[in-house]
Amino acid sequence: MCILPHAALRKKAENALLGIIRDGQPYTAFSGKRMGYDRRIISVPIGRGWRLLLKEREDKSKVVLSLLSHESYNRARPR
Repeated sequence: MCILPHAALRKKAENALLGIIRDGQPYTAFSGKRMGYDRRIISVPIGRGWRLLLKEREDKSKVVLSLLSHESYNRARPR
C-alpha cells in the first residue's frame, strides 16, 4: 500500500484491512458500504481521497479487490 501519500492514510488502510479481514470486524465500523450495483462489493473510505474495495465471498470472508483514488473510484464504478 505504498501508493497512499501519507503515513496516516497508510495506517488507516492497514487498520481497516486488519480489522475487517483478519479480526472479522464489521465493515460498517470503518464507514464501509455495500455497492448498489453488486451487493458483494464493499467500499471502505480511506480518508477523503481513497477507497478500499473488498469483495465478500459466499462463506462471508472478504478479499481485497483494489485500492483506488477517489477519482479512479468514481470513474470505475458503474452508474
